[in-house]
Amino acid sequence: MGITYVEFEESIELIAPQFLMEEWDNSGIQIKTSDKNIEKILIALEITGDVIDEAIENEVDLIITHHPLIFKEICKIDIDDIVGRYINKLVMKNISVYSAHTTFDKAIGGNNDYLISLINVKMSRTVGTGNFGELEIGRLLNLAKPLKIDDIVSIIENKLEIPAFEIKKVGRTDKEIIKIGVCTGSGASLINDALENGCDLLITGDIKYHDAQHAKEMGLCLIDAGHYYTERIFPENFAAKLTKLLGEKVKIIESKINLNPFGNCR
Repeated sequence: MGITYVEFEESIELIAPQFLMEEWDNSGIQIKTSDKNIEKILIALEITGDVIDEAIENEVDLIITHHPLIFKEICKIDIDDIVGRYINKLVMKNISVYSAHTTFDKAIGGNNDYLISLINVKMSRTVGTGNFGELEIGRLLNLAKPLKIDDIVSIIENKLEIPAFEIKKVGRTDKEIIKIGVCTGSGASLINDALENGCDLLITGDIKYHDAQHAKEMGLCLIDAGHYYTERIFPENFAAKLTKLLGEKVKIIESKINLNPFGNCR
């Protein structure tokens, strides 16, 4: 039972190929602790202390995350630093880490496509990917019939099981919405691209005050469904794709840790 690292990387390339990675990103292997066969994989949104403990408890060989553990160049591994402490513990427990970040945002069937499928809005066609160009982050779609922003908020709230108070909206409530841009996670940088592509609405997360004001003045509606809520879908989606490829060769475990940092204090 189990697969080699070569087999693992070949499988990942079919799901979230490295050539899709943004220049600023660090998708791929974050930590490699061994060349032994991989028998158990934990899939989580990101690395935290609780996720590491979950991995240890389940005796996994590797964790696949969406958010990279290592974003910038590291000059030292220091246990007084959070990332350093995580790296030290993972290496000590012989657990490797792989990140599929912008590679999975862009991939066919990745975060953006999966979010659209879960929302299940009736659309006439997908009109492109976004920045909004070929193989870029985000998606463009046309609705089969016009909807108002409150209608779409209700759909997102129910389909994604997001508390109503977590969703923010910007724009006229009477505006008819046909063309929509979608970007899971933090997509405020796509506001101008959405405008240039004639979008009536952009669905994303992490919208700041000045970004919201800019969009409102330009006539673009926004729905901020939160970074966490638009990306917590990663483990179930990635696990399903990996299971389809690897079958029973590897045991794949979806993380059960609630990683929402807001309202999750204890």
